[in-house]
Amino acid sequence: MHARLALALLSAVLAAAPLAAQYRNTPTLSVEASGVYAGVPTRVFPGLGDGRGAEAQVTLGIGNFAISGGVSRTFHDVGGAATLPIPGTTPDIGAHITTFFVEPRLALPLGVSNFTPYLYGRAGQSRLQYTTDGDEIGQRTNALQLGGGIGTIVEVTKGIALNLGGGYQWHRAGSTFSDGSKPSGGGYMVRAGLLIGGTRWARDPGF
Repeated sequence: MHARLALALLSAVLAAAPLAAQYRNTPTLSVEASGVYAGVPTRVFPGLGDGRGAEAQVTLGIGNFAISGGVSRTFHDVGGAATLPIPGTTPDIGAHITTFFVEPRLALPLGVSNFTPYLYGRAGQSRLQYTTDGDEIGQRTNALQLGGGIGTIVEVTKGIALNLGGGYQWHRAGSTFSDGSKPSGGGYMVRAGLLIGGTRWARDPGF
């Protein structure tokens, strides 16, 4: 069910892209940096609590459609050592998840003035690494990420805007665990950040 939801969100944005792009042919380009708060499925990422971090991306907009590519990293506290796939560890460790992703966006016909809401999808590859005292320990764990959500771009001044949003993220482990399983599960993500350049797409979605 979670996988179908994630695929539906991503597919809906991609399916609308050809229609959305016809409203304006002048492309826009922006760079973005955001703070991120994320919850992850512990079945895929054993022992992890919610995480805080950041993401950066570059976005190309054509008409009411935009495509972004970027990277995020979140830092997580870790629960009891008994839940970890690392023999001999103590609870005093942390972890980070690094994700390289592609994010299509579709501006909604609800924007007014400097306010532009949008839907987004996301597909990426996540990598979990446990750490202690800044040193990496154990093997890296890879996972597929699919999802989507809703956001809004609020232009503050010419060429600068806020980007606020959040959504659902589904993960599936990229390799089989020691018990023979290949688990999957869902989580969430919220973000708040700054967008520089390309605010013509934000200010005038073309509807």
